Amino acid sequence: MFKFVDVEQNTEEWYKLRAGKLTSSKLGVIMASSKEYIVISFGKSEFYVADNNTKKMIKKCHVTKINAEREIIELKKKDLTKAFTATAKKYAVSIAIEQITGKAIASTYSNEHMVRGHEQEPIARMMYEDENFTDVTNGGFFESECGFIGCSPDGLTDSGVIEIKSVIASTQYATVKRNNVDPSYKWQCVGNLKFTGKDWIDYVSYCSEFPEDNQLFTFRLEAKDLSDEFKMIESRIAEFKSLVEEVKNRINEGSK
Repeated sequence: MFKFVDVEQNTEEWYKLRAGKLTSSKLGVIMASSKEYIVISFGKSEFYVADNNTKKMIKKCHVTKINAEREIIELKKKDLTKAFTATAKKYAVSIAIEQITGKAIASTYSNEHMVRGHEQEPIARMMYEDENFTDVTNGGFFESECGFIGCSPDGLTDSGVIEIKSVIASTQYATVKRNNVDPSYKWQCVGNLKFTGKDWIDYVSYCSEFPEDNQLFTFRLEAKDLSDEFKMIESRIAEFKSLVEEVKNRINEGSK
């Protein structure tokens, strides 16, 4: 279970709430061992699974797309048995230190994409509200009862949640062409949906460089369609929590 705290993002209170927690914005880091796959079809009864990056096809042929998608699920489950990446291990150290000290590790890192996001997110939110005839409230912070997990969606509606990304033209074009969530933010979106307990999440991609009538792209993920992904997250988080505990023990032992 998760409790909701009505707090503004990037405030001192918000940073305190995040300290020592695995957040959905970093979920992709611990899920990184899981490759992305796609289904390639040749006719109506010939479907192959391929690595989304290399486009290399796995030899097994399926007569239906559903069977090929089932193979993807099984492949991802196997991928998640692999060791954590170096980036995930560094993240575990950061969480461990925050849990031991009770303080958030200060970060002054910023780039043009982050700055653009802070400036343009309110514009994208208003456009989304106008297009969907709905009001979006503060996303706040959702904290798990165990205190290890948290998430900060960009906004909430009655039954859903939204995640806004402000992107450059080439990224927006790729997202529109893909007609799906940007893979870089997939696990963040799935995590936000799982942790908030909402029925759906709208991934909202905004590009001010696009023609005025096409600046906003929205793709919806439904919780009812993500049961396998939810199980994968649960399993991986359990493993990551154990890694954090191992790091904490080593740090504490070294300080004695």
